[in-house]
Amino acid sequence: MLKVAVVLLLSGMLLGSTPSGSYPGEDVEMSTVVYKGHHFKVVEINRAKERIKAKYFAFKEDNKSVSQRYEEWKYGKSIVLVSSGTYMDGAGTPQGLTIDNGRLVNESLGAWDALAIVYATGGIAVADLKNNKVNIKCGSALQHFDVKNNSYEKQQFIQCAQSVSATTFQTHLLVYNDQVRVAPNASTTPRERRFLIAAKKNDVLYHVVINIQEYGSLLDRTNEAYKFMKEELGYTNIIYMLNLDVGAQDIYKVFNPDGTERADMSGAKPLSTAANLVVYYYE
Repeated sequence: MLKVAVVLLLSGMLLGSTPSGSYPGEDVEMSTVVYKGHHFKVVEINRAKERIKAKYFAFKEDNKSVSQRYEEWKYGKSIVLVSSGTYMDGAGTPQGLTIDNGRLVNESLGAWDALAIVYATGGIAVADLKNNKVNIKCGSALQHFDVKNNSYEKQQFIQCAQSVSATTFQTHLLVYNDQVRVAPNASTTPRERRFLIAAKKNDVLYHVVINIQEYGSLLDRTNEAYKFMKEELGYTNIIYMLNLDVGAQDIYKVFNPDGTERADMSGAKPLSTAANLVVYYYE
């Protein structure tokens, strides 16, 4: 498949255009692995060259739904995957501290430890709110704010995020600094699970999305995914693992390098129902 993707890209260059919907296949690896009797559907994104970027749509804007915003935005881009993101309330408003491309949506902190920062440049950083200090790049400077315990610093953080058109959202922090963080008394409700992971192998940074079809508790599936990353995929350092919502919303679409959608990697709900979306793309 890699050779086919490379040939398609080279052909596009020779013709003066790139095939519609194509992205560098060598930067993305997809697989389905049966691990301990469970089907792990995996998308590994090599971030070394930063050609595949991340984007997060946190909320509707100007009477346009999240799906409408996404459909307008994706023009001229090649999509690798799109997934439902974090949690929302009954009115569809994202829960936790939420900023959407510099626009403040919800300034109330949620109970979850992970605060994800998606930069306009396409990178993702994750802070552990238990550590009190959140690092964020304001221009060329890295600044530190205690958004949990200091209301003034929280407002300073929000202003900083707005100044660089960053997006933020909160969710469960399942693994951080190579340590599993799920409490033993976490929810035991069995369901399909989907995780967004940053990890390293051979000193190369990857973003990995794992979808586990078989139902299981959050603790059990987190532990399995952690061991799977190490034992089956060879990652040596799990920087963070975030939970992606497959409860109230279960949106998931994955695309091959030639732009065709994979039927074996999909969510149960249509894109039109999205309350928020995390997207990986190439342009």
